[in-house]
Amino acid sequence: MCWARARIQKLYQGEDFTLQLDAHHRFAKHWDEALLGMLEETGSRKPILGSYAGVYDPHTDGGRKLNVNPYKMVAIKFMPLGTIAFRPDGIRGWEELRRPVRARFVSGHFFFTLGQHCEEYKYDPNLYFAGDEISLSIRSFTLGYDLFHPHRLLVWHEYTRKDRIKHWGDHRNWRQLDIASKRRVRKMLREEDNDCDLTDYDLGEVRGHRDYEVYAGIDFAKRWLSPGALHGEEPGGAMENGKWLAPFLGKPPAPFPTGSMEKRLGGSHRRIVNRGRIARRAGTMKGFGNRWCNPGW
Repeated sequence: MCWARARIQKLYQGEDFTLQLDAHHRFAKHWDEALLGMLEETGSRKPILGSYAGVYDPHTDGGRKLNVNPYKMVAIKFMPLGTIAFRPDGIRGWEELRRPVRARFVSGHFFFTLGQHCEEYKYDPNLYFAGDEISLSIRSFTLGYDLFHPHRLLVWHEYTRKDRIKHWGDHRNWRQLDIASKRRVRKMLREEDNDCDLTDYDLGEVRGHRDYEVYAGIDFAKRWLSPGALHGEEPGGAMENGKWLAPFLGKPPAPFPTGSMEKRLGGSHRRIVNRGRIARRAGTMKGFGNRWCNPGW
């Protein structure tokens, strides 16, 4: 996925704005004017608007839109290989809001920002699937971008993708690609130090790694999430005088096993991946009626 997005970025020719989407969307009337207005309403010099889109059903006449409330992104937990799983949650009181709300996270599934982002944030073509959202969030933040969720729903997505072939469905080596990708993510997040070369794909220099941790309420090294991050509260204000204001919840997962790539593809890793896939098939994402089983989390 990130390989494809890196290719698309090369089509940039100095346009004022950039919009990134997954496939299979429906749009509100005058969505483009609304997005431009929202960028201005943020009051930021470098804003990013992003979140999960609404839901529509393509099997109904005209593709019926199933909701009108906008979503924010909320962290669920750290996954065993170091990425973070997210869920959509409805923005409460959105009808009374007059401007976008600050966000801890944004998604490559739907984001809108200044065109220069294509030059400042270079997509890492070596990221496979999982890790794209947290990479987009922390790298953009450290490049000086301010993160926001739209306060009105303008885009709807067909999430189920029934009967469509996925990349991991016809590429037997997807596990190797995924494991190598997550090593890059862990180094970028400062969860571990390894030999991955992140030249051109590391954090920015306008803000620091610790600045994002405090803003988002995350301790990457310990793989802890603050209550605010887990509950989708207003970002920022999680630390004072170098100390977290609220305890972190949950225990961090066991560190990823060391060893050769062949060993990492062995029994322990495979059981972790399979358990994750089974668990996701058994549950539903809050706010969505369809089931999720993406193996890349």
